[in-house]
Amino acid sequence: MFDDLNFEILNNPEYKEDSVREDIVMPILKKLGYSSSGKNKIRRAIPLTHPFVNIGSTQRKINIIPDYILETENGVKWILDAKGPNEDIIKSANVEQAYSYAINPEVRCDVYALCNGRQLTAFNIREIQPILQIDIENIDENWREIATILSPLHLEKFYLKDFHPDLGVHLLKSGLDYNVRIHIVHAFVHNITKVNDELYTVYSVVYFGNDYGLLSILNQRNFLNF
Repeated sequence: MFDDLNFEILNNPEYKEDSVREDIVMPILKKLGYSSSGKNKIRRAIPLTHPFVNIGSTQRKINIIPDYILETENGVKWILDAKGPNEDIIKSANVEQAYSYAINPEVRCDVYALCNGRQLTAFNIREIQPILQIDIENIDENWREIATILSPLHLEKFYLKDFHPDLGVHLLKSGLDYNVRIHIVHAFVHNITKVNDELYTVYSVVYFGNDYGLLSILNQRNFLNF
């Protein structure tokens, strides 16, 4: 995703939070499927009208303008705050600030995230440790993990998180010719389903590359001739 970005620029003192927003955060949000309009919407720098949050008996004033509020057609799903490259986004006041946005009465979302250009982290309001912590330089190989936490599809249908990707679709999108034969050894049949008297489907979960994929086969012949 960031092949054209020289990450050494993050060490430049002039490379600040606004550059992180433009160069890194926005491409991530767009790839996840968010945009300025449509059902999966990015809302930027929206001022919230509740300037205080009560924690126990203490009333704490909060900064009430989150960088990004991410919505689907069913409402706010998470917020993201961009920080400068040298800002701590694991254990710091920055994380507390993002948490205060998430629990604000006008937001009320379970997930809040931060990005400083070097890392992307995400938290659930009910957990102490991050639920996501990815180095931006390694974002491509970890994209599936990001998508299963922050994409509109998985936020709307959280049960998809544990679904295995379709191996055939993955191979075709990777450029494999449709007519290529692939032999997979040690693949065990997990389920056989009858579609109708002449059609059966069989699926197996197989290890391919660095991940597991779902391999399914439709057979229109007599099932005993498999």
